[in-house]
Amino acid sequence: MYTAFRQPAILRFTTDSFMEDFLATLQTDPLKLREYRAKPESWDGRAATPESVERVEGFRRRLNKQRLARERQLALSGKAEVAETILSSASQTLPLKLFQPAHQRYYLVAACLVCGVVGLPNRSLNSERQERVSYVVRRLVPRSSPAGKVDPSTCDEFAFVSGADEKRWEPIGGRRDVLVKGEEQERLFPVTYQDYDGRKRRLFAGLVPVTKRDVYLSASDGSKTETKIDPRLALLKSRVLGPWQEILNTAEKTRTLVADPQFSGDHEKTAGLIAGAQDDIQVNSWYLLLDFSNSLRALLPSLAAVVDGNASEDSLSKEETDVLKVLQETMYRPPHAMWRSLASALREIQTYAFQLETVKQRYKAGQANPGWPAFLFAFGSPQIKAFEVMPKGGLEGLEALLVKAFAANAMPAGVPPLPEAARPGVDTGRPAWFTIRCVYDHPECGPLATTVVSDPSAPFQLAGFFDPEAPARPIRIMLPVDTTPAGLRKFDKNTAFVASDILCGQLKSLGKLSLGDLVRSVLPFPLHKDLSIDDSPCKDSQGNSQGTVCSLSIPIVTICALVLLIIIVSLLDFVFHWLPFFKFCFPLPGFKAKE
Repeated sequence: MYTAFRQPAILRFTTDSFMEDFLATLQTDPLKLREYRAKPESWDGRAATPESVERVEGFRRRLNKQRLARERQLALSGKAEVAETILSSASQTLPLKLFQPAHQRYYLVAACLVCGVVGLPNRSLNSERQERVSYVVRRLVPRSSPAGKVDPSTCDEFAFVSGADEKRWEPIGGRRDVLVKGEEQERLFPVTYQDYDGRKRRLFAGLVPVTKRDVYLSASDGSKTETKIDPRLALLKSRVLGPWQEILNTAEKTRTLVADPQFSGDHEKTAGLIAGAQDDIQVNSWYLLLDFSNSLRALLPSLAAVVDGNASEDSLSKEETDVLKVLQETMYRPPHAMWRSLASALREIQTYAFQLETVKQRYKAGQANPGWPAFLFAFGSPQIKAFEVMPKGGLEGLEALLVKAFAANAMPAGVPPLPEAARPGVDTGRPAWFTIRCVYDHPECGPLATTVVSDPSAPFQLAGFFDPEAPARPIRIMLPVDTTPAGLRKFDKNTAFVASDILCGQLKSLGKLSLGDLVRSVLPFPLHKDLSIDDSPCKDSQGNSQGTVCSLSIPIVTICALVLLIIIVSLLDFVFHWLPFFKFCFPLPGFKAKE
């Protein structure tokens, strides 16, 4: 009883008006708040929601409180009821999981700040002496694998330290009732209410940050030696190494398709497929070269200066020299031309940087291609694998050399931080457990006792946005009722899309395609037929490029989206077998489009 009494309570609300419900309950029937204590639930086993209190004001409110207090005294033993309610959450066998506002769940941590004397009077905060109340979220790591619930006393506890450069979980030593330096504190807000005996009381509450789940899980664990990801490597992988691998994958898929006996019999289609794939690979290779060159300038400026011919190799470190050697030895031989190194291509591509950003027409080999670079350098080959551009040791070897070069050079200014999603989480193989402790700071009360930290709340987990156990928020999308021409013409086309001249041409080309063209484009030979798309920019009557403003009717778009969704789900049902879990429909008698 005493331990549970010292724990902060986690209150669960199931409506978007949770703050109004919380304040109304506190003012009308404070003891009813215990019914809002969070309990385990899932989508098919939801916890009961307390009935809303009757909101009364003034003298009626005081009479109502006295009536409720008298009824409880006559019906139950108040102390036994309180003890049973407080301890009920501790007796649960299922894990307590907090869901997100998207699931229509809101959680408040609530506690009272009282003096440890008879009667437990409220402790007043003196803001002039910098006194304040807050709460901290702690990470619990069980020492053994838990089965449904954990005991905070048998777990290692970690404090969440949020700095400018990184967020981490700092291990706490023997004393857990103290704050860690730099630990993130969330504010509590006060709510004053009148108790049943007429005395004014104060409750402190704060919204539990369930939406910060990903931030908590991606924070590093300060108790372990972790491999930190260099943001320069993440940037290079997203702009260079990843697209390079995709070009190789495209070339491999084309070679596999061409080698199919059913397809290879048609030499004309084979030649067209190879030529189209080679054109796409060449275009993507030019942009890959440009991104590679720009990345070297931003991440390894000294190496980029040598590649551009503006500095001597003697100025490079050993690690940078190893990277330069690979760039010089990685070769490509265009048709009917001399071998070209990757280093020379990186240097020459800067000459065409402006053209590559402004070119409009498609590239097609064997024709005049104004605006495109005058040299060829393709990282992949749709015909012969041996013609692919691959550094010695492969892309993994090049990545390893770049990692060493990054480690040997200081971080340049202007490098974007590592994306939140790319930061490795801790203990991702098992559920993450958390608890909350309330904090009372009184720094001017002496050096021996400046902070009071409460006992931990009930352990809980934080649900993800797509957690399968989450309750589903009710969503109703009203489609147009009258779908006859007479009804659809009444919907105003009041949503506009602004399309450039290039996008306008592409949309017009797609508008000429039929469903049969799309189906045949993915069928094997002899039913296969390539899509014929003319994506030249839109022009006016004088031949000048122009964009368009397209106004659409959103109610009609919802019908299109529903029809396409049903078609796609039905087709993919052959793979996922998800149709039984997709939808159900029930009749609405009397719901008609027209009287």
